[in-house]
Amino acid sequence: MPVGRSARVAAHYDELSPYYNDLWGEHIHHGYYLTGVESRRQATENLIELVVEDLDLGPGDRVLDVGCGVGGTSRYVAAECQCEVIGLTLSAVQARMATDATPVAPRPIAARSVGDARHAPGGSGRAATPRFIVGDAAALPLIGPFDALIAMEVLSHVEDRGAFFGEARRLLKGGGVIGIAAWLKADDLSPADAALIASIEEAMLVTLPTRSEYERLLSHTGFELVTYRDISTEVAKTWDLCLEIVTNPALWSLAVAKGRDTLVFVKSFRAMQKGFAGGVFRYAVLIAERSRDLSSTRARSSRSASPPRVSASRRRLIGSSSSRGRIPASRRRGADR
Repeated sequence: MPVGRSARVAAHYDELSPYYNDLWGEHIHHGYYLTGVESRRQATENLIELVVEDLDLGPGDRVLDVGCGVGGTSRYVAAECQCEVIGLTLSAVQARMATDATPVAPRPIAARSVGDARHAPGGSGRAATPRFIVGDAAALPLIGPFDALIAMEVLSHVEDRGAFFGEARRLLKGGGVIGIAAWLKADDLSPADAALIASIEEAMLVTLPTRSEYERLLSHTGFELVTYRDISTEVAKTWDLCLEIVTNPALWSLAVAKGRDTLVFVKSFRAMQKGFAGGVFRYAVLIAERSRDLSSTRARSSRSASPPRVSASRRRLIGSSSSRGRIPASRRRGADR
C-alpha cells in the first residue's frame, strides 16, 4: 500500500481521474502546441510522439509506461508502434479505467523478448493489447527485460527518483532507452520565484528537480543522456486552457466538495501559468540510454558535467526521414479524428 506522498497521489487520482477523463480526455498530460491551433487531443498526442520518436520502437518491443494514467499513452504506443505495453499506475481507479477503455487488438504481433514472470504482456503471437497494473514507480513490481520505458509527467510525483532510475536500469536490457516528459524548475531561483515553485509543489503533490539533478541521477544509475529538449514555450498553452476550464462554477463546487487538497490543486492553475510565463517552471523531454557498464558511465560523469556524445541515430529530430516506430506528421498536425 502506498505511504507518504505516494498515498496522497494515489488518493488524488483515485478521486479525480473520472473528472480528468471527462474534462481533458484520455491523455492526462500537457499538450505540445506546434501551431497553437491544435485541439487538446492533437496537442497531447503531439507530446507522446515527441517522447517516443527517439526511442526507435518497433513491432514486438516491450515497453513499460510508468505513470500510465487512464491508459492513453499505452494504447497509442501499442497501436502506432505495434509494441507490447504494460501500463503502471499508483491508482487502482486509473488501472480499472484504463483496462475498461482498452479493446483487445485484433491483429497478432511477434514478441521479441522473454515473458515477465509476474505480469507478462501476453507473450509471442498474442494481440498487442496493453495491460495495466497497480504499482509504485520507485519499486516496480516487474521482471524485465524491457526495450523501453516511458514516463509521462510522473517523476515529479516520485519521492525517490534515484530508486526509480535504479529500477529502470534493472528492467531495461543493455542499450534500452527511457523517454521522459518532465516537470522541472529553473536554477538559481529568487526568493519570490522559489516561493512560487513551493506553492506549485504543495498543490500538485510534486517536487520539481532541475536539469542538473536529472543529469546527476541518470549518470549515477548507469544511463547516458541522449537528448534534452526544453519545450516550455510549446506546452505553456496547456494552462491557458486549464484556466478556461475552471471558469465553470460547477468545477469549483466539486473542488469544495472534494476537500482541501482538491481545492488547493484547482487554485494552483494560475500559479502554473505564472511559472511558465516567468520562466521558472520548465518542461523538458529527456531521452536516456541504459549503458551496459555502470562503472564506465560514472567515470565519464566524473570527468565531465556535459551530456555524453552519442550517435546521430539517437539524436533524430522532428521531421526525420526515419519511419520505424514513428507516427506520421499528418497524425500530429491534422484535423480531429
